[in-house]
Amino acid sequence: MSFIGRDPLVSIIVICYNQQDYILETLKSIQLQTYVNWEVLIVDDGSVDMTGQIAKAFCDSHTKFEYFKKVNGGPSSARNYGIAKCRGELILPVDGDDKIAESYLKLAVARFQDHPETDLVYSSAEFFGEKSGRWNLCEYAFKSLLLENSIFCSSVFKRERFTEIGGYDEEFVSGYEDWEFNIRYLNECSVVYQIPEVCFYYRIKEGSRDDKLRGDKSELEKVRKRIFEKNIDSYWRIFGDTIDHIKFVEANMSRVEKLDNFVKHNPIGRLLYAFVKLIR
Repeated sequence: MSFIGRDPLVSIIVICYNQQDYILETLKSIQLQTYVNWEVLIVDDGSVDMTGQIAKAFCDSHTKFEYFKKVNGGPSSARNYGIAKCRGELILPVDGDDKIAESYLKLAVARFQDHPETDLVYSSAEFFGEKSGRWNLCEYAFKSLLLENSIFCSSVFKRERFTEIGGYDEEFVSGYEDWEFNIRYLNECSVVYQIPEVCFYYRIKEGSRDDKLRGDKSELEKVRKRIFEKNIDSYWRIFGDTIDHIKFVEANMSRVEKLDNFVKHNPIGRLLYAFVKLIR
């Protein structure tokens, strides 16, 4: 798919759940885009506060914005729902409490136009809210992405590729759905570009979903395990030698423990160990 010589439609999927205090700020940041050809689909994931009323009132005054409400199913479900209804060739997901800079779409689309081989574009980022400052994201490499997510959820990507991989996994309701999506969307040959300017603002607030996940070690381990199991081919392709080594160590752990016990608690064992050290 090439965007050379034309301005593709960008569909911005804003998902929200009980974000009455933040949704208006998010929508206003999108409204200021200097790029012209875009649409916004607001997906209310079953809010029970005033989020829906605020979003609908905004849509009534701004024709590029459309509001949808669905039964609560989590971020993956909400994003999939919105993307299924959108018309754009490029997709930008935005959470209903974050913000984007007015130049984000213009810079992202320009990259896709100038470099058709590009698969995904994101930017430098900053925190705001209860914490402020630059977000020091790791430099992207597929190998490092497998170990830790280095791309925030609000990247610009191709709808065609999104459809090929089946969208977001809706079983990821507690978090890291964007990380798992990025692993499936990309591979070691993918072309990823980070805009050097700050175009994304991530709100830090108490009790966020990310905080809850990081605070629940059992759930965090379960989510990481599912990411690994779902994408085992990628992990094996990149880290095959390391995985083999770990498996070998685990398979021989009982033998190691027996030898260690023999050396520590048996006089003959201690003598043999000392002798080996002398002659090696």
